[in-house]
Amino acid sequence: MPHPARLLRLLLLVSGCLLGLSATAQEVSVTAADDTAPAPPTPGYSLPLDPGFPLIVAPSIPSATDAVPPALSLGSPSTPRRPLHLNLSLSAGYDDNINNTADAQGSAFFGANLSGNYTLATPRTTAALQVGGGVTYYVDRPGQSGADYNASLGLTLTHRFTPRLSVSSSVLLTYQPEPNFALNTGINRRTGSDYLYANVALSATYLWTPRFSTVAHYTFNDIQSIGGSSAVPNLPGILSAPTQDRIENTVGAEFRYLILPTVTGVAEYRLQFTTYQTGNFDSITHFGLLGVNQTIGPRLSYSLRGGAQYRTSDQSDSISPYFEGSVSYVLTRSSLLSWVNQYGIQEGALAGQGRRTNYHTGINLSYRWTARISSQLGFYYDHNEQSGNNGAVANSLGSGDDDLNLNLSTRYVINRFASVEAGYSFTDLMSQQDLASYTRNRVHLGVNLGF
Repeated sequence: MPHPARLLRLLLLVSGCLLGLSATAQEVSVTAADDTAPAPPTPGYSLPLDPGFPLIVAPSIPSATDAVPPALSLGSPSTPRRPLHLNLSLSAGYDDNINNTADAQGSAFFGANLSGNYTLATPRTTAALQVGGGVTYYVDRPGQSGADYNASLGLTLTHRFTPRLSVSSSVLLTYQPEPNFALNTGINRRTGSDYLYANVALSATYLWTPRFSTVAHYTFNDIQSIGGSSAVPNLPGILSAPTQDRIENTVGAEFRYLILPTVTGVAEYRLQFTTYQTGNFDSITHFGLLGVNQTIGPRLSYSLRGGAQYRTSDQSDSISPYFEGSVSYVLTRSSLLSWVNQYGIQEGALAGQGRRTNYHTGINLSYRWTARISSQLGFYYDHNEQSGNNGAVANSLGSGDDDLNLNLSTRYVINRFASVEAGYSFTDLMSQQDLASYTRNRVHLGVNLGF
């Protein structure tokens, strides 16, 4: 059972999100969502934030302007439509490696997910709230009783106080037993416990002159391991340990100058404090970055940051190049391609694991073939080089690994309220230690009902 203090922390965060949304609920509510078709069902282990479109947000990148997950962002206010949407997804399928181990164990599964989203927008305020929860039951899982549960909450809120001052915020909470490669937390397998992930991002933008503006931002990340039904038997060495509980607080400032009507130069400084609940891995990291934001026509935009990061801890000090970038391309009115990249020093994920040098890239494609048929593709790749580990971690993980995750799904809309979906997921973790490597294939069929 989750520790009472952790439950209280989660309840306080959720309460704060709901209060922040209710403060703007008195304004006229509208939605920019497409009401013509319900969202497709998702596999039981997926993050149920936006069924039908893979989540590409990487909250570990504390960018002020990109803090709002694309799956939750809103367009400009439009004519009033249904602000509240409910979705029920039922799925069944087969997973050939339910424990994420070298010695694969397969099982059929059944899943159910319930999600809801509420959006509102006015000329000065936009907000979106998404909540969801689900259960997955494996037919044949020796040594593990009960089902797996997942839950999530997502909130975004922006408000323009004056023509010069605007404030944005986003909240993401997830509870899940399975790894989510989009989040880039370092967790790439079942770790012997469920985990709770929380991300809160706040930013304030002020336009000093028509060309010069500043952005102050703060990001809070919290990863907590929670005992649950997903404990994995017979994992080698340190892989049977829970996630390494930690809290990250990041503050920063951006200085922006409009070079051309569609090109903005950026200078940025960030300061990150990482605190672990166990071990002596606490660290302070400084970031010095230069970058550019550019829009090329009505379809293409990109953001780049590059520089250096200096990390100091009780164990050692280190300097590393740092890079992050994102590209977004609107293919058609209902199709979008996104690509994110990040390179730098990241924190360890398992108990006893020190820092890791990480390259993370993710591609998401949402494409509508016809009025009834659409597909979604998500691809993530991570290269990790471990350092600062204790002896047990070094023996179990080796000095690095490469993680590859692919998700593909296609849905067919039957009518306004129902759709069917077929999906496939592939994961390949390639470690220098054979016992830490695994491959996984997962297929599912499902039906989704939207209200």
